[in-house]
Amino acid sequence: MPAYRFSGQLLRDAREAAGKSRLALADEVERSESAVTLWELDYRTPPLPILIGLAAALGVSVESFFETVTRVPA
Repeated sequence: MPAYRFSGQLLRDAREAAGKSRLALADEVERSESAVTLWELDYRTPPLPILIGLAAALGVSVESFFETVTRVPA
């Protein structure tokens, strides 16, 4: 079974494709611009309610912020 992880780069790609600044996106989800920066740099993962808001603000699915992680057999 594949594993998934949040990708700040995918969030950034979606934000840029939507033509929004970090500040504009932060305002829409009622968070700070620095919070968006931390998410995009993979220092933090937004909680699910915020992920839902980010997806709605950017017109994408929540799943679009996640990438498949290859698991190494033990």
